[in-house]
Amino acid sequence: MNAIVALLPTLNSGVDLDEQDVGVDDAAEGPQRGSHRRLQLQGRRVTSGAERSMLGRMGKVTISFEMTLDGVFDQMEHWFDVEDPELVRHSDELVFGADAVLLGRESYEFFREYWPAQTDDRGFAAHYNALPKYVASTTLSGPLDWNATLIEGDVAETVRRLRDRYDSIISHGYGKLAATLVDAGLVDEIHAGIHPFLVGNAEDRLRTPHPVGLRLLDVQSYDSGIIAARYAPATDGGAEA
Repeated sequence: MNAIVALLPTLNSGVDLDEQDVGVDDAAEGPQRGSHRRLQLQGRRVTSGAERSMLGRMGKVTISFEMTLDGVFDQMEHWFDVEDPELVRHSDELVFGADAVLLGRESYEFFREYWPAQTDDRGFAAHYNALPKYVASTTLSGPLDWNATLIEGDVAETVRRLRDRYDSIISHGYGKLAATLVDAGLVDEIHAGIHPFLVGNAEDRLRTPHPVGLRLLDVQSYDSGIIAARYAPATDGGAEA
């Protein structure tokens, strides 16, 4: 876990445009006004649910994790190089484009202890600490600290609403939360960093409650031997709208 934390850059939250939502007056002015509004929205970041609806798109959910060739997540001190420049670049691209984070209980409890105590020259810790976080747990009770909100009720339905609010949502690791989102058709991409190492006897490894078909979107190989694969769920070509 420490290796993941050391590599993971913190993210810059998107601009809050809720005050600029399209209201009743905009809709009442007819298609010409609506077309002009859509043109105004093109080419800039959109974080308002009303604006996103006008453009006919929902937010994107990405699951990202690192593992060995035999699917192991733990014992990272043996196989995870936090200074690998290509890993850092890939992580930067993912998290700096995100607006919110989905976490399970264990990740939330670990990260909330680690990140608030961190400082760095690049400002990663400050950004990540400020990012809105949503925690799926049946044992925690709210309110939560560290700019986090407990997901109460149906997780899939909550994430559907979050996709209307945020442009890009990321989740780290592949556990019960990730499996729930995949089953609900809410995951657009799965990013897997596959490291050239075999652990063998390990408890914490990639598991899924049932087979999940994926289609390859892109694959890159690094000088270090790491394979960065980007997938989408095979069913219907990705997440539901």
